[in-house]
Amino acid sequence: MNIKGFEQSLEPFFCARVWWVGYSGGMDSHLLLTLLQQLLRSDFAQSFDRLPHLKALHINHQLQPQAAAWELHCQRVCDDLAVPLLIERVNIPKGGNTEALARQARYAVFTQQLCQQDVLFLGHHQDDQLETFFYRLARGAGVKGLSAMAWQRDFPCHDKGSAVLVRPLLHFSHAELLEVAQSKQLSWVNDSSNADTVYDRNYLRHKVLPLFKRRWPALARSVTRVIKHLQEHQQLLSELAVEDLARCDVQAHAFWREHSIALADVFCLSHLRSKNLLRHWLALHELSLNDKQDQMLWQALTANKTEQKFLLQIGECSLRIFNRRLYCSQSPLPVLTTETFRWQANDALPINDFMQLSLSEAVNVTLTVKFRQGGEQCLLHKQSQHKSLKNILQEASIPPWHRSVLPLIYHGDILIAIADLYLLAPARAVLGEDNRIIMTRLSNDHQKLPDAKL
Repeated sequence: MNIKGFEQSLEPFFCARVWWVGYSGGMDSHLLLTLLQQLLRSDFAQSFDRLPHLKALHINHQLQPQAAAWELHCQRVCDDLAVPLLIERVNIPKGGNTEALARQARYAVFTQQLCQQDVLFLGHHQDDQLETFFYRLARGAGVKGLSAMAWQRDFPCHDKGSAVLVRPLLHFSHAELLEVAQSKQLSWVNDSSNADTVYDRNYLRHKVLPLFKRRWPALARSVTRVIKHLQEHQQLLSELAVEDLARCDVQAHAFWREHSIALADVFCLSHLRSKNLLRHWLALHELSLNDKQDQMLWQALTANKTEQKFLLQIGECSLRIFNRRLYCSQSPLPVLTTETFRWQANDALPINDFMQLSLSEAVNVTLTVKFRQGGEQCLLHKQSQHKSLKNILQEASIPPWHRSVLPLIYHGDILIAIADLYLLAPARAVLGEDNRIIMTRLSNDHQKLPDAKL
């Protein structure tokens, strides 16, 4: 293994705040932690004005009887290396795909710990890459999935910024790494579950790939070339999608946590470019469709319907069509309510832990807040005749799924405002000439406040 090449490949990351190492206690991560610690103490590192802090992160999945002993081993190794160690324990739900659930829990911890300008190093190697390729091939993955693991990619962090995930051992085989680890007289833990072929990756590792390698000894290098080609193709697809998206009418609404895209801009492209564009747009909002969902989406989009209030539900994300726009809502709407709320308008009014109403200028007046029941009539400013609330919302192109959760503000029995959209004609006499309604979305983790119910 070329240590000099390892050093040079990491030069761009010396400006980082912290180097985190995902440290399981196994051979790969132990060697990686050791190499990084030696690198930061090397002559090569002394040419930099400042060096990142090196920290290890051990995640105890609590799936094996030896998990507590592995924790102790990791602590001893990090103490010997003088590297701070953070240990996080996670609970993996029973049932389902244990491998996938453990990975989700692990990456959630990474996101919680990382900050902007941090780098997360993981010890994946060439054999892991080979397993990933065949695992995704067996599951029918496309170009992006078969591109397998990237050597480097952006990674979300808890402060809403972006850290970097790096796999510096990805081009080295397990055999090469084992030789270096043994030469350094490292000790590591062995997870007995790695031999259990009930897990898909272990089945590939122990049953399938050895047969391929006996027939084609250069399999790992060949697949590495294929992955490189696929990653290049995926990069081209991504760049094309970025260019196409820049020409589209896209909108975002922070209160509703909703994004939309004009379908006319999507379908002015070829069929394949349209699909590539929409996949990219959905991925920007952390939404990925499986083959069945993808097929359902395209059938709906090509049915020439101008409105489809509900299309697909994927986790907490909803896809809907309205006015020839595709909407992606990233959080559920509140449960409909027929309750009435009293609002002392010199204070803010929280409603069902979902929204909060306030005025730009506090007024000492008592208002009432209700929700749409049907048949409401409104008198718009500078108009002499009433108009139905239904027609006003339709003409304003308010999506149908928003209309029933828009708060209606009354003074006595008189409707004076439609959410933060319209101050009606009677409002100025009650609230003042320049006052306005402010509607704020309460976050999902907002502490529940008592409702001001009548």
